[in-house]
Amino acid sequence: MPDDLGDPIRSSVRAVRDELESLRRQNELLAAALGACERCWGSQSECPRCGGDGSPGSRRPDERVFEELVRPAIRRLDQLG
Repeated sequence: MPDDLGDPIRSSVRAVRDELESLRRQNELLAAALGACERCWGSQSECPRCGGDGSPGSRRPDERVFEELVRPAIRRLDQLG
């Protein structure tokens, strides 16, 4: 196999890794805003972080992140009536 074929594969792997990291950060922020386990959202009894007890509202939500991410959606729902 030619050596230069590895470059596109490495580039693709790097892009997927970067996207995964970005999505993980977004998930962690939203979980914090909603007071949920960032790993399983309370859906897995074998979760090492919450043991399945980490559904939204199970922890104190991060008020700053809630205001940034969730409050605009609530306002929009109120506008739509």
